[in-house]
Amino acid sequence: MITKARRLLTILALGLAIMACAGTLPVQNVDGAPITTGTGKPATLDAVQRAIVRAGSGLNMRMTVVSPGVVQAVYAPRDFSATFEITYTVKNYNIHYKTSDHLNYDPATNTIHKSYNSWVANLQRRIDNELSAL
Repeated sequence: MITKARRLLTILALGLAIMACAGTLPVQNVDGAPITTGTGKPATLDAVQRAIVRAGSGLNMRMTVVSPGVVQAVYAPRDFSATFEITYTVKNYNIHYKTSDHLNYDPATNTIHKSYNSWVANLQRRIDNELSAL
């Protein structure tokens, strides 16, 4: 009897571990991240755009300038992809989810594969590094 209960608990624990590995998390967006230059001087809109494009390109993202103040980033390693929309001014920037393929995005719960959030965090770090070089 104890072995059956132990076996059931082991199977249950393994199932939970597998679900956690393949899990989804709420989509993380970046809102109002400040534009901070290394010199402390205000950045121009063109300089901010160039910093954002360099940051994403350095992460193997396809960067497209949509219009002044808007850049689209596509990250497509292997068989899945994520598209981010980056809006910016000379004071701050935002990174928002736009679309994805094969990342289990659920618009009802606003959840996505857990890797997506690490890509957003990496992009934010790179953008901040590029801006600090201005």
